[in-house]
Amino acid sequence: MKVSEAFPNNSKWLSASDLQGHEVKVQITAVTVAEFDNGNKPALMFAGKQKGLALNRTNAKKLAASYGDDMDSWLGKEVIIYPEVVEFQGKQVDSIRARPVLPKADKDSDIPW
Repeated sequence: MKVSEAFPNNSKWLSASDLQGHEVKVQITAVTVAEFDNGNKPALMFAGKQKGLALNRTNAKKLAASYGDDMDSWLGKEVIIYPEVVEFQGKQVDSIRARPVLPKADKDSDIPW
């Protein structure tokens, strides 16, 4: 028996265990506001995926740095989501991190080094 079968995650929001230790490239199809016990948070929905990602401040700022402050402009953008252990309230906890998919530079590009 698998732990995931004994204790299924029926939430519509992703948890780190859903990623099974893998990075996943997804495309943003919607930005919504999700209600949680501790207040409302922005959330992302993805093409072909049933679960969305409730954004924390870290992930929101990381995506905004590349895609802009207006989350509505993120529609259609690709994101890499991945599990990571982070410190939260003095404890190590499993978390999900998000980073933008950036264009790759050609070896002949004019990017100065």
